[in-house]
Amino acid sequence: MVDSNKQAQPEKNTEQAKQFQEDYARKVQMIRQAKGDAKAGIDTMIAELEFHLNACPMGPKFLGKNVKYEAATGWFTKKKDLNLMPFKQALQDPDKKRVSNVRNELEAALKKYPDNSELHALRAIQVYQDINQAGMRADKLGAMKNCLIEMAVAISNGADQVTYSIWFVNMYVGYLEYLKDRINRITRTAQHIPNKRVIELRRILKARLSQLAFFQGVKDKLMGVTRLATLLKGTIYVNESVTMMEVKQAANMLLKGNELQNIKDTKKKASHVLYIYFTLSLLYANIPILKEKVKENLTIMPEVHRDIILQKRMIISVDGINEFKSELYSGHNKDAKSSALKLLKFFQDTIKEHLDTSILTKQFEIDPFIKIAWIILEARDLFPMSDLATMLNMAREGLEVLFSKRCQLKGAEEQARDIYNALTDLELNEESRKLDIASKMREDEAEAEADDSDDTSFDGESEMPVSLR
Repeated sequence: MVDSNKQAQPEKNTEQAKQFQEDYARKVQMIRQAKGDAKAGIDTMIAELEFHLNACPMGPKFLGKNVKYEAATGWFTKKKDLNLMPFKQALQDPDKKRVSNVRNELEAALKKYPDNSELHALRAIQVYQDINQAGMRADKLGAMKNCLIEMAVAISNGADQVTYSIWFVNMYVGYLEYLKDRINRITRTAQHIPNKRVIELRRILKARLSQLAFFQGVKDKLMGVTRLATLLKGTIYVNESVTMMEVKQAANMLLKGNELQNIKDTKKKASHVLYIYFTLSLLYANIPILKEKVKENLTIMPEVHRDIILQKRMIISVDGINEFKSELYSGHNKDAKSSALKLLKFFQDTIKEHLDTSILTKQFEIDPFIKIAWIILEARDLFPMSDLATMLNMAREGLEVLFSKRCQLKGAEEQARDIYNALTDLELNEESRKLDIASKMREDEAEAEADDSDDTSFDGESEMPVSLR
């Protein structure tokens, strides 16, 4: 008689094996799905990090390839039959309905005059106002970026007047602040993802945060432009751009000593034109995305006078400083050291060729002396102590010129005093560090001698007192 239990056993084992295989297949599927989800999540995070990296305004490439309008002729394009005043007044108009109508007219004007840089600048300002007033959340960064690019391109095509420059810097600083906040959030979110590309992007973005903070310093430079706008309020200097022809004529009038006269066929004084042109160029030099615009401005300006040469060299140095700081923040110390040395030579050459025995009465005349000291302070960790001591002496000698009778610029001594004190503090710190190192070396030597003494073994007779031998 066959045991029924024994017959049922194989069937039971078969069912259990089948169930086990089904469970195993389901777990494998779940693991594969989890891995796929994890990979998709990592890919999404990489895309987010790269998006924020590309959103950083590090240079002219930020503006795209085609910066010049196809038929660009500058701010004056078909100006005779185009009244811009209603569009400018709408920027301050509280009536939303009237503003809306004006905006429709602005869009129509842009279709008719697509190469008019002022129209583009006015549209960028209106979009910027909308972003701030509406409290936009969805793709705010993208909207801010587009309006910043349109404004920068408008300036590059000739809308570089005092009023627009103030709007532009406010846009730029606001964009940097919002971008920094976004980068901080995304890098915190990605900090626990053990992926090589994610880790690399986080490292780069951390360096970018320092660079963006440095770029925001342009806001301090805006004070001079704002003061200029207040002084010239209601005049053509504030609401009209300076043309290339006016700049060249003004430079030649300066050479002849006629800078206080009006430029031919205009109501603009040559001295005012030059001052505005250099003030705006110096402002733009602090904004890397306008690097090509600054180069163009410098090319236009003929070097026919010592004052022009010195102001051009001051503007050129800002670009070098931006490069130096970028390398420093990115951890490229070798490149940063090379840039620092180039800048120091540039300023020394400027002093030797143009300021060696001069009476100093203008800000651009004292600038090289200040900048030499500033570069040495910023680059102090890139040089050995022996080199740094020599550099500190060089910087101090330059600043002492600003304390002498040669310098007659009001406020120059205060500027020099602050940085002179910083140099003194640095030197004291270096001396303290040298003493600490020397003290540590003496301690190490004493410890080594003590160790040698402790290692001496007892050899019996030689160590006995003579009386006991």
